[in-house]
Amino acid sequence: MKRAIWGIGILSLLASSSCIPTVHPLYSSDTLVESQLLEGRFSDEDSAQWQFRKELDHYYLVMNEHGKEAFFFVHLVQLDDYFYLDFFPDKVDALEINEFLLWHLLPVHLFARVEIHEDKLDLYFFDPQWLRVLLDERRIRIKHEQVMGNYLITASTEELQKFVTKYGHLEEAYVESEPIVLNRS
Repeated sequence: MKRAIWGIGILSLLASSSCIPTVHPLYSSDTLVESQLLEGRFSDEDSAQWQFRKELDHYYLVMNEHGKEAFFFVHLVQLDDYFYLDFFPDKVDALEINEFLLWHLLPVHLFARVEIHEDKLDLYFFDPQWLRVLLDERRIRIKHEQVMGNYLITASTEELQKFVTKYGHLEEAYVESEPIVLNRS
């Protein structure tokens, strides 16, 4: 049985603790938007290939990193003046994983603020260390669980949107001030 599991590239981001996984999506029907500039092929500085194509109310991403493909449903979201990509794994047939192990993997949403340009995409992922400090110091309240030393956000879509709207403009909320740049190929 094939089940939706983590994608290769996004899994490595999670493993390095540089993303904030969420149980619920960032998008809702009233926040979805489209951009033709998101469609097409892009590559990052590590030579990973990202191909976005439009489908119904979402985009479909095929990411090829070092010859390994991963597949994602991607939704383009607008909250206030910012745009975000919500990534959710579809399937990864290239991985040979024990079926019993598949039952233990939880597919989650990951999101990044995105700046869409004609020739590139700039991705900014929220910094889990920044979130950890806010949660540990009880400066914010958002539903979450601690899993293997990392936080998994369990807040509803509405609560997640309020959180992102409140903190999405802060530079310190992101992993680095320099984005992951995807250049159109």
